[in-house]
Amino acid sequence: MLAIEVTRENVSDGRMLKPLVEDSAGKTDLKRVVADGAYDSKGNSKLLADKGIEPVIRVRKNASSKAGGCILHKIEVVAQLGNPQWKKEKGYGYRWMAE
Repeated sequence: MLAIEVTRENVSDGRMLKPLVEDSAGKTDLKRVVADGAYDSKGNSKLLADKGIEPVIRVRKNASSKAGGCILHKIEVVAQLGNPQWKKEKGYGYRWMAE
């Protein structure tokens, strides 16, 4: 874990990805972000793609497979919803150590 932000209850987790990534990137060469579905959005996928960071973010069960301006998000949705081994392959379970 490289960064933490404490917010009020009315601030969604997903909105905090950008400051967390920027803070972490200032400390190390950030290659991967592991986060739960609260961070699943096309905007966050685009942010990570633009910075060359691999997203390991669980997509929502009802996530759309339409690109909608972010091909990376579409790829993640298709890869996860069609692959029950995704969590193991990506090491998604490691996020629990930080929580």
